[in-house]
Amino acid sequence: MGVLIDMDKTALDLLDSLAKALDDAVGRLADLEEKDQRTALALKDGTEEYYAFGIKRIVKLLKDDIPNGAEVLRHLSVDPVVRTLLLSTGILRTGPTERAHRALESVRPYLNSHGGDVELLKVEPPIAYVRLIGACDGCSMAAQALSDGVREALVQGVEEIEEVEVLSDATSATPVAMSRTRHTEIGWYDGPRVGDVPRFGVLPFTAGEYRLVVTSVDGELACFRNECAHLGMELDGARVDGDGTLTCPWHGFRYDATTGECITAPGVELEQVPWRVQDDRIRVKLTV
Repeated sequence: MGVLIDMDKTALDLLDSLAKALDDAVGRLADLEEKDQRTALALKDGTEEYYAFGIKRIVKLLKDDIPNGAEVLRHLSVDPVVRTLLLSTGILRTGPTERAHRALESVRPYLNSHGGDVELLKVEPPIAYVRLIGACDGCSMAAQALSDGVREALVQGVEEIEEVEVLSDATSATPVAMSRTRHTEIGWYDGPRVGDVPRFGVLPFTAGEYRLVVTSVDGELACFRNECAHLGMELDGARVDGDGTLTCPWHGFRYDATTGECITAPGVELEQVPWRVQDDRIRVKLTV
């Protein structure tokens, strides 16, 4: 691809260069005849599937068949280059916060070209909180169009986000509801009683066909899909320490038990599920 390997580059710089070269090559496919485009894309897709299969096989062998392989895998997953490869193959899954950042990056050049910008403050599914900056901060039709673009990017790009609450530099928060178009709400389901959740612990349960967990840090609750972001292993038997750290019982991945943010491999998260307490019972909102 014409990329010269500079040994002084960091590994991530080199990975970015290789990815950009691949993107540029794919972009040039538009200049080819349609049958040549199909051939080139088939070659690209086949190559990616071939190497993804190999990476997944390596992970499976480390996890299941090699002594201390799970510990080796945990250390490898922290390396940013290895983590990028694991994310690209779906072995590690990003949480809604990282996906929200990526969604905003897709509209940031357009915002910048109009003298504006956006800052992601936090994501608490189903709500994302953002601050509009510069030309985006206002009530003119142009500013409204820019902020609508931000909302659309977040709702379309992050399945857990249904609403965007906008903060401007000059005003307080104003909730803006957006309907979800890619997923269908299937309603609220009863979960366990609040009193059944250990004060510092994890309580697995099922709602409909979904496996979920409730975590508690001294009574502060949170609800997540029952899947570690590393390999999707169940969190049954996970430990919650007094400092609020949840440790997966399989490979030792550690999370903030109240937010789901991964401490072991920053940039991935447990998948949060909207919840509320009604009549001393936890109720969760599910979508398909």
